[in-house]
Amino acid sequence: MLYPTLNKVEELLKECFPLVVYVFMSTAITSIPRYILELYYGSSVLVPVFYEVLADYMTPIRMFQALRKEGTPCFMLESVENKDQWGRYSFIGINPKSEIKISGKELEVDGVKQEEEFKMSYLSDLIEKYKSPVMEDYPKLTGGLIGYFGYDMIRQVEKKLTNVPEDDLKMPECHLCMYDEIIAFDHLANKAVIIQNIHKGDNIKQKYEELEDKAELILHKMERPVSLSKDRFTPAKTEVTSNLTKEQYEANVKKAKEVHPEAEVLVHPECTPDVVALGDYVGSTSGIIDYATASDKDVFIICTEMGVLYELKQKNPGKTFYSVGHRQFCPNMKRISLENVRDTLRDMKNQVELPEELRLNAKKALDEMLRIAQ
Repeated sequence: MLYPTLNKVEELLKECFPLVVYVFMSTAITSIPRYILELYYGSSVLVPVFYEVLADYMTPIRMFQALRKEGTPCFMLESVENKDQWGRYSFIGINPKSEIKISGKELEVDGVKQEEEFKMSYLSDLIEKYKSPVMEDYPKLTGGLIGYFGYDMIRQVEKKLTNVPEDDLKMPECHLCMYDEIIAFDHLANKAVIIQNIHKGDNIKQKYEELEDKAELILHKMERPVSLSKDRFTPAKTEVTSNLTKEQYEANVKKAKEVHPEAEVLVHPECTPDVVALGDYVGSTSGIIDYATASDKDVFIICTEMGVLYELKQKNPGKTFYSVGHRQFCPNMKRISLENVRDTLRDMKNQVELPEELRLNAKKALDEMLRIAQ
């Protein structure tokens, strides 16, 4: 059975009441996603319609595997509340209405480059089309733009920024899809909630009658058998290289010290000797975290893999941390995935055997790193 009723949908599309607009945003591709919620008054542009089914025999992963189509954008969002409590809903999005890619002034919609230059107002206008009423006891995320905003999108707002980095990743600065169909898995009630939208301007009665059939079709797809061994994601094998030379990195560290003379420089011992010599503290990743946490200083320049910045900021919300360089990452660390770790531990494979002379020389480097870190 659908909720709300047809009469209620028609009523909601005419009235004024609190509205909700959701935009899924990410400050970086790998960062933890968050929702931005705005409540205000006005007339709705669409009304979400909900179809609930008992799903105590399903899991969000299984539903996602059953619904996704090869080559078609889709998503699954999990959430944690208060850092250690599993969120009530998992969200799955399928069959996007449109796909948007933004690179500088270029705007691409559904694979076609648009003649007009991109402006931020383009996204604002799209969001306006997804004003929907808040339905009590139902998920608030019911559709809209889902995707990411890369760091470089800041140049769409801060026009005076210079020193545009090389586009070595060849990825859009912004990649969004417009979703009208979402499945919410309710962990509290063990239910799957199929969410579809009726827009103002639709033939409301006809669309409403179609939604139940469509919901049952989605349910049928969710219930079909799925072979996880054959239908799993295989990460693409890519060659990762540094985008900075040793000399450029050393110059960046010196420049950072000039710009932030009050900052302490925390260096990993695997950095080059010239960079190590510039450090106020030299130590392992955990040593850097412990030092910054215990220090009475408030500003730091971090000379190691960028992944450590998340932990530093989590433990020290009142302190400021600067990286050195546009993308400060370790190419070898990025080769390590959860799948690789799992397979290695399970199958005891990927064993590396070194000639004794090479092993001893490598050990010297490790011993020296540990000595410097003490």
